[in-house]
Amino acid sequence: MSYGEIIHSSKEIEDLLNNSNLSFENLRYLAREVSENTWSPFSQFPVGAVVVGIDQSKKLKVFSGTNVEPTISLGVCAE
Repeated sequence: MSYGEIIHSSKEIEDLLNNSNLSFENLRYLAREVSENTWSPFSQFPVGAVVVGIDQSKKLKVFSGTNVEPTISLGVCAE
């Protein structure tokens, strides 16, 4: 695949993932590490999340995040 080429199937995505060093175990470990940065004084429930994306040049990108609770809860939060 060349730069800017469109991905046409889930098989292409599967091949990209299989040819990378990303495994479910690696991603789960990262999510647990990220959850240590949570600020959850009310729920006491740390949440870590990891998302894998693919950029325009067909490179995998990993994004991570954690929950941060507001000081005043006006609704239900979903990270």
